[in-house]
Amino acid sequence: MTPNRETSRALAYRACTEIFLTQGRFPTVDLVVEATGVNNRRLASEVIKQWRQDLAERFREQQIEVPEAIRQLWQQALAEANQALAGERKQLEQAQQALAQEKAAWDKAVAERDREIDRLRQALEEKARDLERFSAELDRLKAALDDRQSRLAAALEENGHLKGRLQEAHAHLEAARERFEKVSDWANLRILEERERAGQEWSQKVSRLERELSFERLERQKAEARLRQAEERLDALLGQIEARLADKDQELALLRKERDQLTETVSRLKQELPTKRRKAPLRSRRQRKPIRAEDRSESPE
Repeated sequence: MTPNRETSRALAYRACTEIFLTQGRFPTVDLVVEATGVNNRRLASEVIKQWRQDLAERFREQQIEVPEAIRQLWQQALAEANQALAGERKQLEQAQQALAQEKAAWDKAVAERDREIDRLRQALEEKARDLERFSAELDRLKAALDDRQSRLAAALEENGHLKGRLQEAHAHLEAARERFEKVSDWANLRILEERERAGQEWSQKVSRLERELSFERLERQKAEARLRQAEERLDALLGQIEARLADKDQELALLRKERDQLTETVSRLKQELPTKRRKAPLRSRRQRKPIRAEDRSESPE
């Protein structure tokens, strides 16, 4: 124990004796703090306990009969202390009940949020499955488009070959015409007929290839249109999912903030309960006149 603490304890002990002798009342923590000028309520409470034990011991040793006034004063002090303790216990029970109600409300809100999160998670999983189906459909359309493009490229290549062969045939016919210009009219007529027949066959084949090319182009345009529609639906679906996720992230952030505030409030209340139990008598004591007997509500501790 430090010298300052010993000096404060001695001052508090002398203040207890002076209050008892001069005021005719048992010392309280507020009276001792006021008399000593040392704001150490814990020390004042310890000294009051020691002073009362010493007083009781002196009465027992000296076999002094306690006056009826002092006995009544003692009983009154005990009754006031018990009443104050009962009030504080009631306040503590009310605070605990309020905390229990707040906790129940919090648990209910968290459970509701959890259910909402589960519903959103299920919706998100369903959207993900839809997205997978759309992706598969998109892959199928892309594969079909690639196949059509390959077939179109092959048709174009074949058309080029046919045009080359047609040009070669025309060249051969022209060369034949030049070679047989000197033959008879009958030979010339046969050459012309053969050339016309060959030209008609090549023209028919080219027309057929051009029709197939037009059909392939039309199919390609249809596939591209379906692909664009699928991409637009996919973009819209992704936008809806991102918007829902952003909203739920904000709700989760608000919920966490409310949870942190409630946790902080509960912790502060738990810390303030013992403090309120010690400080409540001091506020009520300073608002009363110290000489009135009905104002003696300080605990004997």
